[in-house]
Amino acid sequence: MKNLMRTSWVILLILVVPFIQSSLFDMFAYQGVRPDFILILVVYFALFEGVPRATMIGLITGFIQDALLGGPLGLYLLTKTILGYTLANMGKKIVSANLMVQMIVVVTGTLLEGVIVGGIFSFFKLRLLELSSWGYLIFLQAVYNGAVSLAFIPLLSWLGRRDLKRKKNYPGRSGRSRYDRAM
Repeated sequence: MKNLMRTSWVILLILVVPFIQSSLFDMFAYQGVRPDFILILVVYFALFEGVPRATMIGLITGFIQDALLGGPLGLYLLTKTILGYTLANMGKKIVSANLMVQMIVVVTGTLLEGVIVGGIFSFFKLRLLELSSWGYLIFLQAVYNGAVSLAFIPLLSWLGRRDLKRKKNYPGRSGRSRYDRAM
């Protein structure tokens, strides 16, 4: 029963977050940049659920984002899948319960997504903004996502009733940090 509830919560998040982002958050746009809640959702699963689930969440949410936004089909599917996989592997090596670390991972993920999208556009010689404008927008998006993640990731944790101290990748689980154990 617990797995059924968990699965239904994940499916609800996968379906609701992209639709809310594509329809309701235009009012939060700043210079054309909106917070990317889908990316923050992928980061959440990358930090707390592991590589297989984060990769799958990236694949599904990327496909939904491609379907809702238009543009080159598969662009966000590819970037969100790569982000889910990469950030989940990175998340194995960090203390993911720290809110500042979560924000840094969101900022890193945003910058990485911007570089991947820019590289894909450049590879296929598709029209993109000038490099200086693109870099400014990526930076602005990263700062915006980082700030929003300070509230959104704890909200996701609360909604999922996550006890971060019981997670495998939380080093303080035994009462001592990994640095204390090394000494």
